[in-house]
Amino acid sequence: MMDSSMLVMDQSIDFNFDRWPVLGEYVWPNYFIADTYEEEIDFVQNWISERLIWMDNQWGGKCFITSNEQSLIEAAQSVLISPNPSDLSHSRIQFADPLSGEYHLTLFDMNGRQVYQHTYPAMPGSRDIDLENLSYLNSGIYLLRISSGEGFIEFLKLIKE
Repeated sequence: MMDSSMLVMDQSIDFNFDRWPVLGEYVWPNYFIADTYEEEIDFVQNWISERLIWMDNQWGGKCFITSNEQSLIEAAQSVLISPNPSDLSHSRIQFADPLSGEYHLTLFDMNGRQVYQHTYPAMPGSRDIDLENLSYLNSGIYLLRISSGEGFIEFLKLIKE
């Protein structure tokens, strides 16, 4: 992405450094001082790569470097909700593993207010929970917290059309 941006900026890069001659100069708070624009780009690209490696080590291998800009962070596949986005009148939560016990669902709006809470008993051998009709909610983005007494916790983003 940075390489393609540089092609678009082309001569604007030179105009920038003609106007603000900061190459080879200390600019607070940056600690890296580059003598050329190419050194600046190399530094930033290396910093981003190192940061992704650090993030990968912190959060269990979910971050990876790729040329596919739409797949920078791998989505968790233990729980899915469909359809999403929807009007939330007929939504289904699908689990990768069979369900057991009770599942507590709490829905929050983007202001952190709880707008829905319900406990669903798991049907033995089932992998799905059908949500009750939530079409009365306002359009927007919601955060669904799913938990069980067995230590399972997952968060999903819901989009209400």
